[in-house]
Amino acid sequence: MYFVYRTHYEGPLSLRIRRLPDRDVLDWFRRGWDHDAPRDWIEAELGGPVYGLASIFEAARSHPLARPETVDELRTLLHEHLYVEGDADYIRLDGQSLRVRTDDDEVELAYFFLHDDLATARADRLAYLLHGSWPLPGDALPAGGAVTTYAVFLTHYDGETLARLAPSSSPASTCRGCRVTCARPRRPATGRRNCSCCGRSSPRTTPPSNRPCGGATSGRASTSTTTRGRAACRTRTPPRIRKPPS
Repeated sequence: MYFVYRTHYEGPLSLRIRRLPDRDVLDWFRRGWDHDAPRDWIEAELGGPVYGLASIFEAARSHPLARPETVDELRTLLHEHLYVEGDADYIRLDGQSLRVRTDDDEVELAYFFLHDDLATARADRLAYLLHGSWPLPGDALPAGGAVTTYAVFLTHYDGETLARLAPSSSPASTCRGCRVTCARPRRPATGRRNCSCCGRSSPRTTPPSNRPCGGATSGRASTSTTTRGRAACRTRTPPRIRKPPS
């Protein structure tokens, strides 16, 4: 079984991943249910503290609570005694996983217990969560697959750090001058632009303030990188930062 902690305090990937010997989520909680020092046990088991997780074990000792025998019993106990910043939907338990979302008043956090069978069956959905090292793999694109460019902006601002914005993507297009594949947002506009790869003029499909291939008047840096024998033009556009209320 896997444990995954989505926390911005854990390096560039914001991930902490541990392998656990237990058969499933219920077995892990049963194993630690009567531990004398639950916070110390969690840190030793999961590689560090996990915000709010110790509360269920502390409640088991202080009330006291009987050790759960079924997934349904564990679910009831978690909803009653596990500390999360959120409503009941922030704790989701089934036979193959536990998914918890919370926050520590600074940033949003999430943690997951994932059965091996689930990790195998949903490898497409869990690839990022189970990738435990930096950098990300450079060969993830299958041969002959469609090319899409994603822009990802990681921020801790205002505590809204998980699942707030739908991802924006741009389909690949080809410069008419040099046949270089460039990421181009789908926003209609008029006029022409100069490709930073070949310098030739071709129809512009984005406003001058957001030119993906750059231009002499854009004022933004453009770089070319070669991937699988083809160059890709990318522009660094300063993110829009929301100002806090005065």
